[in-house]
Amino acid sequence: ERVRLVRRLEISAAAGAGATDLAEMILVAGEERYAATASELEHFLDPALRPVADRLALTSAAVWRLATLEPAEQKDLAYRFAEPGILDDKKDLDQFVAQAFETEKPYESLVAELILALEPHLVNAIHGLAVDLSRSCV
Repeated sequence: ERVRLVRRLEISAAAGAGATDLAEMILVAGEERYAATASELEHFLDPALRPVADRLALTSAAVWRLATLEPAEQKDLAYRFAEPGILDDKKDLDQFVAQAFETEKPYESLVAELILALEPHLVNAIHGLAVDLSRSCV
């Protein structure tokens, strides 16, 4: 259990969580705040999403929520979650997933949030091109 909690703390620290955030995570840590087990990943998630969920140390609660999505939606999220940098600023991935599942259409909510997270990176990349694009193209 400690290893599963440490994995969650490492992911949050890498996303910029401060000492206070990490201390709070430790204080409220219960079984649902630990990274999901290999068994949970294998039994609940689509094979495409398993390695991504493991790398991100998604909690058991997040895995259970994502398991309710259709296999095609899970595959799409696996592709999107694997995008470099897309989730780097998410200090609490469990909360990110939980908020999406509070909506009527959780899959669409997750995708919309991921697109919003990608937009600044995309604009910066376009601005860095050697070609001068009109502002309306961006």
